Amino acid sequence: MSLARNAIEILPSEIASLTSLGSLNLDKNRLAMLCDEVCELTRLRSLSCENNFLVALPDKITRLVNLLDVHLNGNFLGDAPPEVAKTPWLALEYVSEVKRGRMEGHVNLSGFELLAIPKDIIKVDRPDRWKRSGIDRYLRVFAEEQQRLHKREIKDIKDAEKRAMKESLGLDPDEDSDLDEEDAVWDALSEF
Repeated sequence: MSLARNAIEILPSEIASLTSLGSLNLDKNRLAMLCDEVCELTRLRSLSCENNFLVALPDKITRLVNLLDVHLNGNFLGDAPPEVAKTPWLALEYVSEVKRGRMEGHVNLSGFELLAIPKDIIKVDRPDRWKRSGIDRYLRVFAEEQQRLHKREIKDIKDAEKRAMKESLGLDPDEDSDLDEEDAVWDALSEF
């Protein structure tokens, strides 16, 4: 399926229903991310997303075990050199490492058997075109959302621990009480 040369900014999650899709061409659109549902297309053999605004790939991209051909050049991920681009999984690892390096300030490309230093990684900080296209804002919002999710996960874990503590003490876990961690600690010496 080719959706190339449009102005697509967001790929709809309904794409996951195209389970028999073997090829997906999204070249020359305005995509900043690929939705996680793309990773449900396990029969996909060819994926081309050149010349977009991609800054990240889905974490579950490894589910695409049948990929034989991947084209990701012309994005903010970094262009994979020809010696790397020949192997789809190596190309995915390369662009993931460049993305991570741009966010953290250093890039580790050891083991890629590069023939030359790629031009797009010489300047590791965010290129000026990111500012013009709004990618810097997107990355800031993305990082803030990741922090919120992390805080929410920690709160959920603490709530689950508190609930388990109430249940172990024979209290109603749904009832709000002033139970705190000190209440759950029993000191045998202080009882006698």
